[in-house]
Amino acid sequence: MSTGLTEAPFAQPGRNAAIDGLRAIAIVAVVLYHFDLSWIGGGFLGVDLFMVISGFLITRSLIATENEKGRFTRFYIRRIRRLLPAVIIFVPVVVTATILITPEIVHTPLRFDALWSMAYGANWRFIATSASYFDTVAPPSPFRHLWSLGIEEQFYAVWPVALHLFIRRKRLLAVLGLFIVSAVLMASLGGGSDPFRAYFGTDTRAQALLAGCLVAVWTTQRESVSTWNNRGHAATFWVALLALMSLFVLADATDDWMYRGGFSAVAVLGGCLVWVATAGSLGGSAGWLSHPLVTFVGRRSYSIYLWHWPIITLVNRRYLDWNSSAIHVTRIVLILVISEASYRLIEERLRTIRITERRYLSAVIAGTAAAGLLTIGMTAGARSLPAYLAGDRDVEAITGGSDNPGRLFVRVIGDSVVESLKPGFEQAATEIGVDIEVVVISGCGLLPGQTMGDNGDIYAPSADCAKAVESVLSTVNVSRRADLVVWMDAWDAQSRVVDGRRLVIGTNDRALVRLIRAKAKELKMFGGKVVVVATPERAFTSAIIPGAPEGREKARFAGAIRNVMIAGRTADDDIYSLDPSEFVCESKSPCPDTMQPIDFAHATGYWHDGWAGTTVEFECTPPAGTKHIRVIFEKTPHIDNLLVFVTVNGLTIRRQVMASEVFFVDVPLTGEPGTAVISVVAEGAFVPKDQGINDDTRTLSYMLRGVEARFAGE
Repeated sequence: MSTGLTEAPFAQPGRNAAIDGLRAIAIVAVVLYHFDLSWIGGGFLGVDLFMVISGFLITRSLIATENEKGRFTRFYIRRIRRLLPAVIIFVPVVVTATILITPEIVHTPLRFDALWSMAYGANWRFIATSASYFDTVAPPSPFRHLWSLGIEEQFYAVWPVALHLFIRRKRLLAVLGLFIVSAVLMASLGGGSDPFRAYFGTDTRAQALLAGCLVAVWTTQRESVSTWNNRGHAATFWVALLALMSLFVLADATDDWMYRGGFSAVAVLGGCLVWVATAGSLGGSAGWLSHPLVTFVGRRSYSIYLWHWPIITLVNRRYLDWNSSAIHVTRIVLILVISEASYRLIEERLRTIRITERRYLSAVIAGTAAAGLLTIGMTAGARSLPAYLAGDRDVEAITGGSDNPGRLFVRVIGDSVVESLKPGFEQAATEIGVDIEVVVISGCGLLPGQTMGDNGDIYAPSADCAKAVESVLSTVNVSRRADLVVWMDAWDAQSRVVDGRRLVIGTNDRALVRLIRAKAKELKMFGGKVVVVATPERAFTSAIIPGAPEGREKARFAGAIRNVMIAGRTADDDIYSLDPSEFVCESKSPCPDTMQPIDFAHATGYWHDGWAGTTVEFECTPPAGTKHIRVIFEKTPHIDNLLVFVTVNGLTIRRQVMASEVFFVDVPLTGEPGTAVISVVAEGAFVPKDQGINDDTRTLSYMLRGVEARFAGE
C-alpha cells in the first residue's frame, strides 16, 4: 500500500495572504467583465492571472516534495479533492436550473457541455463547436466558463512528470522554452477571423501557467531574489499592477495584438505580481493586498468563479421582466450566497473530513458517475434544434425548390427594410420570371445579442429579438428549398452586446465577421447559396436633421459594418456579399440622405431622430414641371387608425386611415420649383396591449413603416 493512503484529515496548506489578494483582483475582474460593464472590456484577463498563480503554486509544491515517496499520487489526489467535488454538485444543479428556467433551451448541446465540463475537456468542446459559439437559438452555455479549468487540469496531467523527468537539470531554460513555444503557437493560430482555437487551446493558453511555473523554478534556484530591496519590490508590483489594470480596461479578446504578444505580456505581468507578492516584503502602500476583506474574496475565488457565470446567464432579461438594476442586484446576492455555501459546505468541509484517500477517491468516482448519469437522464428526450437548424442530414433530405420546375426560387429574409421593398421585389420577380418569398422580422436584425445606439446605450426592445427571430424562422417552409437566400436588414448595422460582450463596429470587427459567418451558415438551411447584403453607408445633412454635421457617427457605423460584411464573405461555403451602394447611391458611397425620386430612403436603413417622436421633416428638390408631390405611407399593422397631417411649403393636407396599410397623400406644389419642405405629423390609436404593443409608445417608428415622396406633372 502506498504511504499516501493513510487515514488522516486533509490539512489546509499554508496560505499566502498576498496571493489570495491577487486571486481577489482576478475574480473581481472576471465577474465585472461578465456583468457587461463597458469600462472593463478586458476583464477576461483575470483568468490569465488565475493561471499564473496556479502554475506558480503547483510547481513550487512539486519542487518542495520532489524527494518524497508517493508524491505524484498525493498530487493528483489533492487536485481531485480541491476541484472535482464542487464540480460534481455544480453540474447537475446547473443543468436542472437551466432546464427549468430557459424554455427555449436546446438540451442536446447542454448535455454535452455538462459532460465535457465534468471531464475537464470543455475547452476542446468549445473549439469543436466554434461555428455555433454565438448561437442565437439557445442561450449561452452555462458551462462556457469551465474552459479554463479544463486547460489547467489537462496541463497538470502531464506537468508533474515532465518537471521531474525531462527538465530536471535545466528547468529554468526548459520552462522558458516551453513558454516561448506556447506564445508562438498562439501567434500562429490566433490570426484571421476565428481565434477560438488559440483562445481555448491548452497548448496556446499554457503560456500563462508556464509563466507561473517559471517564477516558481526561478525563485527556488536564485537566492538573490530574497535579498532584493523592498523599494524594488514595491516598484515592480505597482508597475505590473497598473499595466494589468490598464489592460483590463483596454484589451479585447478579438484584437490581433492580443494573440501576437498581448496574452504573453499579461502572463509576464502576472508573473511579476506573483513574484513580488510571495517575496514577503511588499508592505506599505501594497499592504491592502493582504487586507482581511480582500483575502476573504480571494479564498472564495474558486467558488465564485464556478457559480457566477450560470447565475448571470439564468438571471437575465431574457427570462425576467426586470430593469437592469434589479437584475444586477439579484445576481450579486445569488453569487455571494451560493458561492459562500459552496465554499463552506464543500471546500472547507473536505479539508477536515477524516477518510482514507483510497475511500475518498472511490467516493469521488462514484459521485462523478452519478452526476453524469443524472445529467444524461435530465436531458434525454429533450428538445433539439428548431427545424430550420436541424443539421446537414435534414438539409440533404430537402428536395423541394420552386413550385414551378425550372424557375429560380429566391427567399429574402430581413427586417422592415425588406418589408418596405417587398412590392418592388415581387414586381421584379414577376418581370424576370423568378419565384420569390419575403420573410420579415420587423424591428429586428438576425444577429444575436442586443443592439446599441450611437451613445453606447442598449436598445431595450432588441431584448425580444432572439425570440422573434426564432418564432418567424420556425414558420418558414424548409421543405421548399430556395436556390438563393438573400439576407438584408438595417438593424444588424449596429454595434451590439453579445453574451455580455460589447462588440463595437470599427473596434471589434473580427468578432462581427464571425457573427455574420455563423448566421449566414445557419441561413443555408433555407437554400443553397446565401447573399449577405451590406447596408449602404449614409451621409447626414441638415436636409434630414437641421443643423446636423456631414458624416455623423452612425454613418461611420454603417460604413464599418458594410466593410465587415464584405470581409465576411466565404465563397467556399456558397456565402457571398453584396454592396448595393454602387447602384442605390448616386455617388456609390456614402448614400445621400435624399434620393430622387424617393426622398426618404428606407433602403439606407436610417430612421432619424424624428421617428422617436410624432413629427418628421425632410427636404427634397422636385424636378422642373412638378405640379404636386405624392407622399406615400405604409401603416404598421398594430395601429387601428391613423391620422396624418402632411405639410408642403405651408400647405397642409389631413388624411385619416382606418384599415389600409399603404396609402398616399397628394399635395399641390405652389410657386416656383425649388426646395420643398415636407413635414409629417401622425397620431395613432394602438391595438390592445395583448398584441404585444406598448400603448405608451406613440412614435412614428411604431405608426409608420416608411415614407417616400414622388413627383408628378400635369
